[in-house]
Amino acid sequence: MGLLEVLPLGLTVGEAIELEGVRELLLDAGRAGLGREIQHVTVVEVAEDVMWKGKEFLITAFANCREQVDRQLELMESAAHRGCAALAILLHPRGAYMGELPSVLLDRADELALPLFRIPTHVPYIDIIFPIYREIVNRQARELQFALEAHNRMSELVLSGRQLPELVALVASLVGNPVLVLDRWGSPLAGADPARRISPVMFRQRMSRPEAVVVDLGAPSELRRRAAAEVTVETESGSGDTFAKYPIRAGRTRYGDVVVWLREAGLTHLHLMALEQACTVLAFYMEKERVVEEARAHLRRDLLDEIVMGADPAYIEARLGAHGWPPETSGVVMVLKPEGLDGPHGPESGEGMGISDDDYHAIRCLLDGQALPHIVIRRGDSVVALVATRGLPADKAASAGASLARAMVDAFSTRKSRLAVGVGGPFGEVAELRRSYDEAVNALAIGKRVDPLRGVFEIRDLAGYYYLARAADPAGLNDLVMTVLGPLQRYDDRHGTTLVETLRIYFTCDGNVTEAARRLYVHRNTLLRRLQRIREVLGFDPFEGSHRLNFQLAFAAHVLRG
Repeated sequence: MGLLEVLPLGLTVGEAIELEGVRELLLDAGRAGLGREIQHVTVVEVAEDVMWKGKEFLITAFANCREQVDRQLELMESAAHRGCAALAILLHPRGAYMGELPSVLLDRADELALPLFRIPTHVPYIDIIFPIYREIVNRQARELQFALEAHNRMSELVLSGRQLPELVALVASLVGNPVLVLDRWGSPLAGADPARRISPVMFRQRMSRPEAVVVDLGAPSELRRRAAAEVTVETESGSGDTFAKYPIRAGRTRYGDVVVWLREAGLTHLHLMALEQACTVLAFYMEKERVVEEARAHLRRDLLDEIVMGADPAYIEARLGAHGWPPETSGVVMVLKPEGLDGPHGPESGEGMGISDDDYHAIRCLLDGQALPHIVIRRGDSVVALVATRGLPADKAASAGASLARAMVDAFSTRKSRLAVGVGGPFGEVAELRRSYDEAVNALAIGKRVDPLRGVFEIRDLAGYYYLARAADPAGLNDLVMTVLGPLQRYDDRHGTTLVETLRIYFTCDGNVTEAARRLYVHRNTLLRRLQRIREVLGFDPFEGSHRLNFQLAFAAHVLRG
């Protein structure tokens, strides 16, 4: 559709002159303004006494200035400037009234697009005033009745516990076009088409096309207050589909948008009233859903606390089932943390600083988009995901969890923040959940120290670090570091070199000179010279025999020691 047209709320001048009595008036000029809206009828005999309200149908005889064309022009200019709908002048060939309209008045009315009528002498003012006011009141009554019925039908659906798709279907039937409801992140929540031809997926795809025209008209109530008879958005013929978007808002909170695909017809003000009612009811519905989700989020956090504290497995299993976890299902635990958090954070974190609402929503959408059952728990600056692996063997369950984590890291890469994921070992029984969670937390913490550039950290790749940290006391870790790395560290301190870091990266790259040089941002020959200097300082090759294990353990202890 190439034109979005919103028809006027009230009675237009063109419609008024079709009413009985009013049709007796003679239009002499200003035909281009017949689309002006009438909200009042005002009778004025003295030009200086006009109390402008806007959108008046102004009736006068120019009694005190019938021979003063300049004053007549001044009144016409003021009428047009103040939004007057039309000007009707009583003429009479004899007596105290004007006999005819000056040509300069007619020309100026055409320029201003202000309808200018002659009132025949046999037409009393009441025959003009009463039909216009009767039609205005009747229209307002019909509109109010429509708005009340629409509000009652929508409210009844919400209060009776009906779901969002039924409410959206009602809105679509009222506006006669396909409708899609989006959350505040632009994700589709529900859609409906009165003709049953457009699915929500197709709606979102067509709306996302570059050639689509999405018109953000703001709140319908604001649109109706605009002063013109129509609002148009011109687009080139065939350039794309046209969509009208309205915010779902309550106070300062914006919950999302209602989008109408202008496929079958344009929008009238009755449609706008229906959309305004829909936005009000949808805001109530979405606030109710937000409160329910907040309560569920608290319950999920309580569940995680009970898992961490080692609550009875039978009790935990019952709690998991209440959150939709399949019975007797194995799984893995993942801890997901967006990097570079700043600014305001979401209210559901339960802590002063936590993961942002936008990042949490993105993680939820990524998990919801895959087929494995899961429970998502928002905790501080991270998200804990319990992912069911449907009875896979331990090795395949671990691989499935790691694959899902890598897919999420890749999908998250388009955002401003970067995602880091710790993956615990698989659990076959509820009693093993605590262990898998602890492994995921530690895999994330240790992995970010070992190799910060990686996005996914599996406990099976970091088991040595994990169990070394559990087995050794801090003093023992420090002794191990000083014994093995001490000579190189003392050389670095004396000469301002970086032999310890060079050897660590060399071990991380498993002796690959080219890759280690790239990560150190040095030439390959520079790295070879450093490795030779390391051998000279130590008096042996750290990559040979038992030396290799000693240095690997020392670097692990160095990481754990921080």
